[in-house]
Amino acid sequence: MAPRKVRLVASMLKGLPAAEALTELRHLPKRASLPIEKLLRSALANAKHNFHLDEKNLRVKLAIHSQFAKSPKSQKGRGADCSRSVARGYERSSQSSKA
Repeated sequence: MAPRKVRLVASMLKGLPAAEALTELRHLPKRASLPIEKLLRSALANAKHNFHLDEKNLRVKLAIHSQFAKSPKSQKGRGADCSRSVARGYERSSQSSKA
């Protein structure tokens, strides 16, 4: 998959709440949306299981897409592999307690 196409989908998710980002990915007619959706689901599961965070309060803080080193010449232009990562951000609800 071309890094530019994955970067296009990843940049759309930045700043969205996690549930809304998943909905966007489900309805997006791009090929890169399926692997990014899997990645986001995995990130949400890790946040919930490992850090005991509530899924409702999570947002996509940063979406990074980077490309590995160029393919060896033996592949003769058959595309470069790319890696994807999503950093999760925890946002606390903005409810203030009244004294």
